[in-house]
Amino acid sequence: MEFAKTCKVGWQANERFWEREPDNIFGGISWTDHNITQMWYPSNDYFTSKGTLTGAYNFGDRAEALGKLDPQQRLAEARAGAVELHTQFEREDIVPTGKGVSIAWHEVPHQLGGWAAWDPANQAHMKAYKQLLQPDGEGRFFVAGDQASPLPGWQEGAMMSAHYVIGQMEGEIQLAVSDSVQVPDSVALTQGLT
Repeated sequence: MEFAKTCKVGWQANERFWEREPDNIFGGISWTDHNITQMWYPSNDYFTSKGTLTGAYNFGDRAEALGKLDPQQRLAEARAGAVELHTQFEREDIVPTGKGVSIAWHEVPHQLGGWAAWDPANQAHMKAYKQLLQPDGEGRFFVAGDQASPLPGWQEGAMMSAHYVIGQMEGEIQLAVSDSVQVPDSVALTQGLT
């Protein structure tokens, strides 16, 4: 199973400038044509002194390009994209580089990417997905994780998978996987694209 290439950048800002005029942003996502693709805003602790932003979350070719950079270069690239959305990113006193962090999930050894790149139209994916859901070794080996859930790429999917496996272990859910199980559409679920 292939995993999606994806990069993420996080910033701790010394001011929650996005909550003030002219932006008035209180959670949500800004999309951009820049290589960072999107910026996520916190939906908590409004009007406090500091805040954490997801300063880039991309996938595919953009993630591959950003992932080839070393972490400091990624932060510089992410800052350039962020300036297009918020000029406050030009100021180190507001968004210090030293409080930025980046990761290219597909460059992490043994991680392989951000999420399982399931395609419901691919018959090989159906077989692999059902195999992950089906316990092996006479019910002694189970797989849990977002890749074995209806929500790949999301923490909620990992929790759903863990609950599913616990249900199988306790006999509340059949060990045999139903033929009606559908492969999730990773692109739609993680990127909002169809």
